[in-house]
Amino acid sequence: AQQWELGTIDPAAIALTAHATVVSRREGVAVVDAGSKILGADRAGYASGYGRLLDFPDARITALSEHHATITFPPDAVVPALGTVLRVVPNHVCNAVNLVDELVVEREGSELAVWRVAA
Repeated sequence: AQQWELGTIDPAAIALTAHATVVSRREGVAVVDAGSKILGADRAGYASGYGRLLDFPDARITALSEHHATITFPPDAVVPALGTVLRVVPNHVCNAVNLVDELVVEREGSELAVWRVAA
């Protein structure tokens, strides 16, 4: 997401996302079940949040706990329903990969492989 913030990559070219489920919501805000232990806690000074959402480019991850992230949506946006799975782009891919035991490799929604992470 840091490269997206800097304008050096188009969101369509982003290759890694964490899938997180909406577990709570209210007007303008959703909470998902992926926090700093999945996304990492990196936030560069120029970054507008702790990650971005591919399907909601104007939303921002405004807070993290170990297991949850708070996402703030623009005033005119519809907050996703409970149970919706969102594709979250972590700020720093290295930390995000290092924090998990495996990665699921997909192409166009079809699972191709599961890669074990030995980090």
